[in-house]
Amino acid sequence: MTEKEIEKLLINSSNDYYNDGNSKLSDEEFDKLKDELYKLNPNNSFFKKIGSEEKGDHWRKVSHGEYKMGSLSKCNTEEEFLSWFDKQKSDIFVVQEKLDGISVSLHYESEILVSAVTRGNGLEGENIYRNVIKMKNVPLKIDIPDSFIVRAEIIMTHTDFKSLPSELKMKNPRNAAAGISKGLNSLYCNKLSVIVTEIMKYENLENLTRNNVLTFIKKLGFKTVNQYKVSSVEEIKEIYNHYSKIRI
Repeated sequence: MTEKEIEKLLINSSNDYYNDGNSKLSDEEFDKLKDELYKLNPNNSFFKKIGSEEKGDHWRKVSHGEYKMGSLSKCNTEEEFLSWFDKQKSDIFVVQEKLDGISVSLHYESEILVSAVTRGNGLEGENIYRNVIKMKNVPLKIDIPDSFIVRAEIIMTHTDFKSLPSELKMKNPRNAAAGISKGLNSLYCNKLSVIVTEIMKYENLENLTRNNVLTFIKKLGFKTVNQYKVSSVEEIKEIYNHYSKIRI
């Protein structure tokens, strides 16, 4: 398959649909095609696009302002990872799970949750607040008097996915999370879980290290991703191999 063929397939058949919950490709198929395209041309314009434009006008568009929501950088091969690792000037690393769901930023003002904005195109998203407040692990009030923003992932566990009515015909938990999280009727939002991955805005953020950010977030009442403090390539490989075996 040529570069143009892969790019066309990703963009026309997957990219926009993938972000709206109607993917024609499985997550594994999507990732494999991206990896193949990257090997052919790492500078392809496809990799410069963050997310996709949100469709429809039923949710209010909101700008992310200075707290833009980009996508994570990615190593496609072990050689690329080792090259990145060798350039780091730290002896301690923090490894986190990568969740496959829908990215959202939770905005708190004067202790109260005031909005929940999808990643969208990275510059602006949609405020799906009325759905998010019905999801699991979302504190409506926290003990932070200043402006506070966290980045989180909306996911659906396999247990909750299996409990959905068969007539919904959702392809997988990721698609279910995408479709339900932006449904107008808020149905089945209680089947979704919100997992926080990082702090985007906090007055005292500079006083927190990467290793203790999640501990701080947990104390505020959020559910967070699992993370591991490591100091060697071998430890990172062990974690990677573990999750590779249990990834579904």
